Amino acid sequence: MASGEAIEWHSIKSASDHGLAILVIPCGSFDASYLYLLESGNAGWQVTDWIGFTCHHDEGLSVETAPVRYPNIDDVLVHRESEDRGLPYVEQHFNVFTVDSGSAKFEIVLDTKELVSAWHEQYKLRLTSGFSLLSPQESTARVIEETQCVNENGHISIQRRRFTWNESAYLLVPTPFVTVRSPSRKMEASCR
Repeated sequence: MASGEAIEWHSIKSASDHGLAILVIPCGSFDASYLYLLESGNAGWQVTDWIGFTCHHDEGLSVETAPVRYPNIDDVLVHRESEDRGLPYVEQHFNVFTVDSGSAKFEIVLDTKELVSAWHEQYKLRLTSGFSLLSPQESTARVIEETQCVNENGHISIQRRRFTWNESAYLLVPTPFVTVRSPSRKMEASCR
């Protein structure tokens, strides 16, 4: 059922003795998108875990792999995962999943808002966040920086925070938001 150029295949760097990969079936011909974790073994590639995402509001879901927690192990980053809330409120999240190489299963370590759009008569809210991977400075883990723009009835605010890996909590933990005092014109324009 799922064939064509739209399907994405990404190999995963892991601590597993077996090869790992993800297969992404994007939004489009289905009302959902699927993310499959595959493990290579004697019988070929086998699905060991999967996650489904809804595609009701748009087809903006995208998936990438990158080393976030450790330099030699990939994590799975999912952008614009729809939370099914219904109109006139739309919410999409940014998720980060680890791949447990022992059990070959996904584990979520970050779930945060990436886009919120709400409107009702006189009220209009639009929140958008961009996420960047920053290189490590003092540790081997990378940092995810979030720049969030909030447009509430034409009043714009821009703030930033960072997510760092906390091994004992087994989560990417955020710092508090800090207001961007002098945003560039391009940054302000993207919030409108």
